[in-house]
Amino acid sequence: LLEFTSTRYIRLRFQRIRTLNADLMMLAHRDPNEIDPIVTRRYYYSVKDISVGGMCICFGHAKACPLNPATNRSSCACEHNTCGESCDRCCPGFNQRLWQAGTFLIKHECEACNCHGKAEECYYNQTVADRKQSLNIHGEYLGGGVCINCTQNTAGFNCETCIDG
Repeated sequence: LLEFTSTRYIRLRFQRIRTLNADLMMLAHRDPNEIDPIVTRRYYYSVKDISVGGMCICFGHAKACPLNPATNRSSCACEHNTCGESCDRCCPGFNQRLWQAGTFLIKHECEACNCHGKAEECYYNQTVADRKQSLNIHGEYLGGGVCINCTQNTAGFNCETCIDG
């Protein structure tokens, strides 16, 4: 539904052509030779009102979409630990849960991975989530965050085990 409402270019298609009184002339004159061709070849269009609204598509993760003067483009002021021009992904280090679009009722915030302070980044792995192998920041095996480049001689999904040696 969001892609359906996204628009870049708008085309106005005038479907009913009007000429200057040509439609009335057709009714008044039975003989086509009596109709003035100069009048029937002039086409006129009239637009009374056009209103076009717009908004950024931020997938429910931003309240504002300010204009960037440097690029002259609007971009989402992302919330809920989301990143990207349209808040379409979790920020680095916040991949404990799979990114989802927010709704009016549920924020679907991106959650920090529990790397015990031993890694800065992580990624989401659906298999790890299905097997409940990743510990979240609340001490529950919920989510699929896998820490990347564990430091201080640690390893594991959450940098929770010591490396032998």
